[in-house]
Amino acid sequence: MDRSSPGKTPFYRAQWFWLTICTLSSVLFLWFAVAPLLKDPEAVPKIRSAFTQADYRTLPLFLLALFLFYWLKAWRWRLLLKPVGDYRPTTELFPPIMIGFAVNNVLPAHLGEFVRCFVFARQHKIAVTTSVSSVVLERVFDVIAILFYLGLGLLVVDIPDPTIATTAKLFALGATGCV
Repeated sequence: MDRSSPGKTPFYRAQWFWLTICTLSSVLFLWFAVAPLLKDPEAVPKIRSAFTQADYRTLPLFLLALFLFYWLKAWRWRLLLKPVGDYRPTTELFPPIMIGFAVNNVLPAHLGEFVRCFVFARQHKIAVTTSVSSVVLERVFDVIAILFYLGLGLLVVDIPDPTIATTAKLFALGATGCV
C-alpha cells in the first residue's frame, strides 16, 4: 500500500533512507572514537578485563530507575501540555522523550530537546512553538528545583570561613526564596 502522492517518494522508502544514513553515520563516528583504542595492543585486554570484573548486579535496578525517570518526565510533560489539550496519554509522550534523549547523546547543546519538540509536534499536528514553549517551561522548573536543592545544601553545609558562610547562607535563602 503506497501512502504517498504521485511523484513523491513513498513514505517507507524515505524512512529507510534516513535510517540507513543515520546508521551509517553512527557506525562511522563510533569507528572514529574506537579506532585509536584498537591500535593500542594493551587497550583491548584492559577493556575486556574491565567488563569481566564489573559488578552487574545493580544494572537492573539502574535501568528501572532510568525508565521511571523518563516515565515521570513524560508524565510531567503531559501536565505541562494539559492546557493545550487533555488527549495525550503518557505513552504517547514517552517515545519523543526517548528520541530526544538519544539525540542528546549524539549531538551537543541539548539539541535532542528540539528534536523531541519537532517529533511530538509532527506526530500530533500541533504548533512546534507550543511544544518548544512547554519544554522551555520544563527547563525553568528544572532550574528552580536545582536552585532549591542548592539552597538547602548550602544551608546545612558547615563552611569554616565566616564571610563565605554568610554569603552562602544569603545566597541559599535567595535561591530558596526564588522557589
